[in-house]
Amino acid sequence: MNNVHYTFQLDNHLKQAFFQAAKESNRSSAELLRELMREFVQKQAATPKKVSLAEKLGGYHPAAEVNFEFEREMDEFRAAEFD
Repeated sequence: MNNVHYTFQLDNHLKQAFFQAAKESNRSSAELLRELMREFVQKQAATPKKVSLAEKLGGYHPAAEVNFEFEREMDEFRAAEFD
C-alpha cells in the first residue's frame, strides 16, 4: 500500500472537537479519518448511481437531440393518457 499525505483546511474548533472524539474512542485522528473515508466510499459504492438523460442516450448529445428525444417521449406519454 502506498502512503499518501493529504492536507486540507478546517476550522480550529472542528479540529479540536475531532481530536477529542478520537482520543475518547482510543483511536488516533488518522485512524479515525481512514475509517470514515472507507465507510464513505463503501456507502457511495452501495448507492445506486443516478443516470442523467444524456448518459441514458449514450453520452454527450447536442441540445437539439435531447429536446427531440424529450418531446418524443412526451408525445408517447400524452398518447398513452388518452388510450
